[in-house]
Amino acid sequence: MKLYGNKLKELRLQHGLSLQMLADKIGGTKSNLSRWERNISTPRAHFVKKLSEVLGVSISVFTDLDDPDTLDDMINKLPEDLKVLCKVFLRMDSEQRSKLKNIFMELLTGLDNEIE
Repeated sequence: MKLYGNKLKELRLQHGLSLQMLADKIGGTKSNLSRWERNISTPRAHFVKKLSEVLGVSISVFTDLDDPDTLDDMINKLPEDLKVLCKVFLRMDSEQRSKLKNIFMELLTGLDNEIE
């Protein structure tokens, strides 16, 4: 699985932000950001959205859905009906995938908010 912690740290430093400054901007904690940058844990969907907004990048920067190893691992663990959806996703062009990723991130953000 491709890890994005290094990319997160690189973007944070490019914007001249400390861990605490970025945490404040996204409503998170310094310790969570540190764990994300070290690939110890992964942020919830609403934090991925906030990170992309604050750092001025696409949400896809923080996903690894284009990594073949990750896709194979993920798909093999899914129920059959979801495997079909994944196969459809893989046939989409990059613009269609990007739109779908954004839709899913919006849905996940809504779910995260309902859970909390």
